[in-house]
Amino acid sequence: MIFTPCEEEAYAEFPGLIYSRNDAGKLYFDATYCLDHTTSEDELGIDDFMGKFSFEIGALRNGFQIAEEEFIVENSDNGHRMIAECAEFLFLSYIDRWLIPYFYLRLREMFVFGFTMSDGFLQGAYTDRFGGED
Repeated sequence: MIFTPCEEEAYAEFPGLIYSRNDAGKLYFDATYCLDHTTSEDELGIDDFMGKFSFEIGALRNGFQIAEEEFIVENSDNGHRMIAECAEFLFLSYIDRWLIPYFYLRLREMFVFGFTMSDGFLQGAYTDRFGGED
């Protein structure tokens, strides 16, 4: 399958998470690149992720109506394994075990207070208002 890389960075907090579109226009993230650039833990791998999160992956596939053979595909240009973008945060939570508690706190804020903001946004807003370094 041939992919066209996206130019923009999706999330500044996750620079190792890069996206590409396939020839049908579907968005995928490069799981191979993400693992190579965000973690030094050798035991982490795409097959391990797929096994540990099989229930959640099944729910994503069903919810977004993605066929099993289209959920994870190989980039024919570089051999990297690409995963459907709907699994981005699930994959990041596999790599960074603190992400789930962080998401829980942000979701709780949203339900209790009606809104939430990321730490990156708050830091940027503070810097814009009061100046100084990030």
